[in-house]
Amino acid sequence: MTIVTEISEILKSSKHLSELEAKIISLMREATRSILSERLESLDKELIQAYLTEGWEIDRIEERQLTFSFGAVSFKRHRLRKSGEKSFLRLVSVWNS
Repeated sequence: MTIVTEISEILKSSKHLSELEAKIISLMREATRSILSERLESLDKELIQAYLTEGWEIDRIEERQLTFSFGAVSFKRHRLRKSGEKSFLRLVSVWNS
């Protein structure tokens, strides 16, 4: 079901304006969490590609959770390693720049 369809259903089923508002806010929060989770994982995969071609390997995949005003967002990220080098999480490096 698309978000437009979900909004239409909420509009049809809500009996009061306060109920409509609460349901729309809940829907938007969930959509935002889902989209952000997906985009963070996609960004992580994009950022590690150059390292993989330089001989780095995926050490492990870690799950992380960040809390925003719209709720908690969970996502997976890759820890990279290479012989003689310190392993790291690339996505964290981007935020600390």
